[in-house]
Amino acid sequence: MPLAAPPSVGAAAALAVLALLAAAALAAAALTTACLLVARPWDPRRRDYSRTHALPRPLFAAVAWWLRLCEEAAGLKPAPHRVAELANSYLVLFALCELGIPDALRRLGGEATASEVASEAALRADARWADRLLSAAAEFGLLRCARRCSRGRRRGAAPGPPERAYALNAVSAVLCADAPCCMRDFVLMERDQAEGALFLAEGIRRGAVPFELSPASKGGAGFWAALAADERRAAAFDGAMRAVDHFAGAPVTFDRVVDIAGGTGHFLARLLRRCPRLRGTLFDQPAQIARAREWWGQEQPDLICARASFAAGSFFEAAALPGPATGSDAEGRTAFVLRNILHDWDDEAALAILRALRARVDPAPLDTRAADAADAAPAGSSAAPARGGDGAGGRGSARSGGGGGSGRERWRDATLVIVEATLSEAVLPSLAKHRACSDITMLCNFGGGQERDEAAFSALLAAAGWRLRRVRPSAGFFCVLDAVPA
Repeated sequence: MPLAAPPSVGAAAALAVLALLAAAALAAAALTTACLLVARPWDPRRRDYSRTHALPRPLFAAVAWWLRLCEEAAGLKPAPHRVAELANSYLVLFALCELGIPDALRRLGGEATASEVASEAALRADARWADRLLSAAAEFGLLRCARRCSRGRRRGAAPGPPERAYALNAVSAVLCADAPCCMRDFVLMERDQAEGALFLAEGIRRGAVPFELSPASKGGAGFWAALAADERRAAAFDGAMRAVDHFAGAPVTFDRVVDIAGGTGHFLARLLRRCPRLRGTLFDQPAQIARAREWWGQEQPDLICARASFAAGSFFEAAALPGPATGSDAEGRTAFVLRNILHDWDDEAALAILRALRARVDPAPLDTRAADAADAAPAGSSAAPARGGDGAGGRGSARSGGGGGSGRERWRDATLVIVEATLSEAVLPSLAKHRACSDITMLCNFGGGQERDEAAFSALLAAAGWRLRRVRPSAGFFCVLDAVPA
């Protein structure tokens, strides 16, 4: 029987191409599966946007690269269309939240017509105006246009022409007050800050802080002063911070957490509830701590004194920062947590904060050891002048007592945990625009405030006596940076 003829060169090349295509398809399928496992769109817990993931860095980078390619491919459209979309989309989102449309839809069962929504939300305008807003929201992906139905479908209204019904989707669901991670206050905060953003170009042109040029600053007051003077804006700001400060999913390996500038302490309370053996200290300005004590007394009375304590002062001063009350308190692993704090400040102020924290941790930084030696030396000894020489060394760097501690007691095993919207590759590409917008928000509000990348954080930490140990990849808004004493 004659042997089969060997395949031609063309057939072999075709087989090789098919094999390569099959391998590429398998690789794409594997990456897509990994992307789905990271993004988990089916998981309602994804409404908690600050979950961190312990993916190995190379795998996270591969997943992020593939997601970026998919997003860019899906977002192809004519440039003028994209510009028009960007210029108008925020108006619809702001209006939805300010009018309470998502909550109205939730009360109506998640789906309703424009006239029903208008009645539920107590809107005085013609229902056709509400329909135009809801239609635009559906076009931008904020709602789902469900179907057309009779005007008399509910509440015994007179029959009329068919009317479109609108329903909540995954996006608008997180704008409802009962959402696990409600983003309504975050949107309202962004709307409030948009007044300052209107002066971004003028601020850059003149070299001035944009917010201080806007009417919202009330005569040139800084951001924090203006916020304190406006109750409604302050409430929206506090709600926005509660929405994005979740730390769920991140492993807690500490015995004590000191939440620096932690506001009323919602984050710390959740952490203590989650970890029954953890102890916590909330540190903030005196007025904020007074409000926090009131909130804890109403909402978390069993945690006060048992596992939670409070300290007040300025984080620029080492002497005001919490320290161990006794030598035994200094034992165990302690974490200083800075959540969305450093991005409010320029490099000089951020460095002062980090140096003040470093002065509360053993081993003491070199400049603080000289001050300790001066204090320990008898009066009139040769070591005494060292204290005077150190006194001009910078805010908080030569003082490390007080703030809930005794004398110069320091934490002996402390880690600095920084949670920021870091401009890093350790984030999913879907959040890259949010990080860039956050950086511009810092520019609008504070001028020198900024989002930093890993290199900038590493340099700041090193200058303050810390060493950046790792950056945890995140599928949420923030990256988590761990630093230890250098």
